[in-house]
Amino acid sequence: EWFDDQIKKWIATITVWDDTVYQRAIYLSFEDLMCPRRGPKVLGNLSDELSRLGFPALPSHDDDECAWYGAVGGKGVLEPYYHNGRYEYGGYRPGFTQGQKQKMIQALDDLVGSRFKSSGEVIKNILGGYLDDIRNHVIIDSGEA
Repeated sequence: EWFDDQIKKWIATITVWDDTVYQRAIYLSFEDLMCPRRGPKVLGNLSDELSRLGFPALPSHDDDECAWYGAVGGKGVLEPYYHNGRYEYGGYRPGFTQGQKQKMIQALDDLVGSRFKSSGEVIKNILGGYLDDIRNHVIIDSGEA
């Protein structure tokens, strides 16, 4: 019951992004921003958007990787988080029951299939990454949902 309520609240948070009267310029996924492969491009996209809106930004995309390493604290800061071919930012990996895993997958499947008013493909790509992570990396504990 508590778990189901948390899923509903999480979904509401995502759908509120789409229903807001504010104009969204860009969506940033923390996981993409912190990823050494995707992070520099994400930072470059953010720089482009800030520049478009009249804010100071990176002078060229030649600086994206250097700026990204500076933003995350440098290569040395990242090394302790690299495990099993991927970056994990926290020692705690929660375990879920098989039923809870299925509920998360169903909720994300439903969201990815939703019609978002704005930036739908961007949100769907971010949610699709979460969906893949849950399908492939969620730890299953014993017990019932």
